[in-house]
Amino acid sequence: MKATISANWSDSFKKGEGVYTSENPLINGVTYHFMNRPNKQAVLPEEFLAAAYSGCFNMTLAMLLTTEKYEITSLDTSCDIHYDENKLLKAVLNVQAKVATIDKITFEETAKKAKQLCPIGQGFAFPTELNINFE
Repeated sequence: MKATISANWSDSFKKGEGVYTSENPLINGVTYHFMNRPNKQAVLPEEFLAAAYSGCFNMTLAMLLTTEKYEITSLDTSCDIHYDENKLLKAVLNVQAKVATIDKITFEETAKKAKQLCPIGQGFAFPTELNINFE
């Protein structure tokens, strides 16, 4: 399998903007900037990174829970990407879950395993953390 998105950039670093091109119509034509700007509909590249990690983690966790026959009501995961001007510092996953017939300890162990197995997270060279809120 392969996923491809192209990025084009025009103008200077702080004044310029970019546009993603993809076969996926939801991404194709999305603009990106150096920083959030008022009245501009654009994303930051770090937002796509956070979206990819939180989505991948949820799917990996759902796979593990489903394999063990647990009934998932909801998995709500946010991802905070921490960065400074020069580099990505860390990613923090915050998961809130409702899963029937599973105890807290088993869920926490399963979530930690999902974090280790998540293909997106495996590709990061910076630290990642996991915060769990289990109901």
